[in-house]
Amino acid sequence: MKSRFQKVLRIAVCAMLVAILAVTTLLATGCGRTDFDGSTVPVDVNLPKDTAANLKMGVLDDASEKTSAQAIIDAFNEVYPNIKITLDPISGNYTQGLLSRIKSDTVPDILYVGDDTISYFAEKKLLLNLDAHMDAAKFDTSLYYDSMIKLGQKNQNGSQYMMPRDYNKVVCYYNKDLLAEAGITKDNPLYPNDDWTYDEFLDLCEALKKSSLSSDIYPVDAMLAWPPVFNAFIRSYGGELMTVDGKPAFNTPEAKEGLSAMKTLLDKGYTINPMQKTEEIFNAEKAVMYFAVRPIMSNLQVAGINYDAVSFPFIGEKGYIGAGTSGYGIARSSKHPNEAWAFLAFMMSKDGQQAFSKTGNAVPVLKSLATDEDAIWNTIPDIQARFNHKAFIQFDERDTLKDYLNGVNVDLYAKIDSAMLNLLDNYMGWTVAAGDPDEVCAKVEKDINRILNSD
Repeated sequence: MKSRFQKVLRIAVCAMLVAILAVTTLLATGCGRTDFDGSTVPVDVNLPKDTAANLKMGVLDDASEKTSAQAIIDAFNEVYPNIKITLDPISGNYTQGLLSRIKSDTVPDILYVGDDTISYFAEKKLLLNLDAHMDAAKFDTSLYYDSMIKLGQKNQNGSQYMMPRDYNKVVCYYNKDLLAEAGITKDNPLYPNDDWTYDEFLDLCEALKKSSLSSDIYPVDAMLAWPPVFNAFIRSYGGELMTVDGKPAFNTPEAKEGLSAMKTLLDKGYTINPMQKTEEIFNAEKAVMYFAVRPIMSNLQVAGINYDAVSFPFIGEKGYIGAGTSGYGIARSSKHPNEAWAFLAFMMSKDGQQAFSKTGNAVPVLKSLATDEDAIWNTIPDIQARFNHKAFIQFDERDTLKDYLNGVNVDLYAKIDSAMLNLLDNYMGWTVAAGDPDEVCAKVEKDINRILNSD
C-alpha cells in the first residue's frame, strides 16, 4: 500500500511540475501569443552582449532611408558587436515586394514599416506580434508620444506590430528670401508664426499673390492630395472620412466645410494643383510655403534654401495637425526574433534615438529627447542657429492620424484610397471640372459602399 501510494504521489508531483513548467513557459513566451503571431522561439529579452547572429533588414531602396537605418545599426553594434545586420533594399513597390518575398521564403528578419501599412502587414501575417517581448521587457510606452505608439498597433487599438522610430507631424516650411522679396519681414504681422489661424494664413497667401513675386511662384504647396493634410482639414471642421466601423462619413455638412476650405486654396490660386505638379516646387523656389514633415529637411539643405518652419495653422474649430511615423517590425518568419527585438529595443532607447537623430531627418519619438533643447536633433541644421525646432513637437494634443481605414478589410485599402482621391479630384476639379459638392459626395459615398459590400 505504501509503495503504491508513493508511486501515485510521485506521478501527481510530476504532473504538477509539468503543469508549472508549462505555465512558466507560457508566461515566458507571452500569454497573448497565438499561432497567428508566428514564432515558436521562446521570448528572451536579456541576450548576452556577445550574442552572435546574422540578420537582414528590409528597407526602402532609397539613399536617405538606407543612411538612416545604417546609422542605427552602427550604434547598435557598439552594444552587440556580433549581431550582424545587413541591409536588404527592396526596389519598386515596397509593399508588393515584401509580400512576394513570403512565397520565396526570403523575407528579411527586420522590416521597415510605414504607419499606413502596419495593419495590412499584420493581417497578411507578415509581422510578428511584439506584445510578448514588450511584456517581458516591461517596456514603458508612456515614455513615448502616445499617438506614435498607436500607429505601430494593428488598427491603432490592439497589439503592437511595429516600434515607431520617430515623431513626424506636418509643419509649414517657408522660404525667408522669397518672403523678404515680397516685402514681408519679421516685424510684419503677416509673417508666419506658431500661433496663427487659418484666416491669418490666407491673409498671407493673398498678400503674396498681390506682391511683386513672379506670377509662377505660388504662395504655398499645400499638398492637398496627401492624407495627413486632407484628413486634418476635414477633421478640423468636425467631419470624418470614415466611421470607426469602416463606413463612409464625408457626406456631411462638417466634412464638406473642410473640403470647401481646401478648395479655397485652389480657387484663389494660392496653391498648385497636386495632379499637375511635376517637380518639388518648394526646392525649386516656386512656392513660398510648403506643408511637409521633418524628413524632407536634408533635401532642403542640399537645395540651399534659406528656410525656417512654423506650426501648421489652426484650421476650423479643432485645429488638427496631420502626424505620422515609420519604424521597424520583426518578420513572423524570422529565426532570430530575440536578436531582432534587441535591435528594436535599442532603437527605442536614448542612444538609438540619438543615433537616428544624427541623420538630421528625425524628431525623436522618445519624449525626453524631443523636448531636450541640447539633444542632437535640436542642433540640426547647425547653420541656422535660430531655426524653430519647436514647430515639430508642440501642440501634440492636436495630432490627428490616418485612421480612416481602420475598420476596413485590408484587401480593400487600395480601392478605398482610390475612391478618396476620386472624391477630392471631383470636388476640387484637379483633373476634371469640379462637380456639385453634394452630388460628388453622394456619388463617392455610393461607390465606397459598393466596394465594401462586394467584400
